Amino acid sequence: MTAPSPSEHPRAGTGREVAGVAVPFHDDAEPLRYALAVEHIRPGVHLVVTIFDGTVAGQLERTVPDCRSPHLPTSPLPCGWTRTGRRAR
Repeated sequence: MTAPSPSEHPRAGTGREVAGVAVPFHDDAEPLRYALAVEHIRPGVHLVVTIFDGTVAGQLERTVPDCRSPHLPTSPLPCGWTRTGRRAR
């Protein structure tokens, strides 16, 4: 994970409050790191984090108060799509 540039930092810009942060990734390590970093920088911000492992997702939700992490293997998919993100044939 690289440090954000001054323009990418959550406190940059107009000074407006951030309503929420989505952290979508295709694995579990990176979203966990980013979620914890966001909570450190903006405590209490609404977080939605993609975590595939249900145990890790539960621990994250217990640790970060305003975090939701849908357990992806049981989350519904749009009709005709597979878990890999490819259209079913």
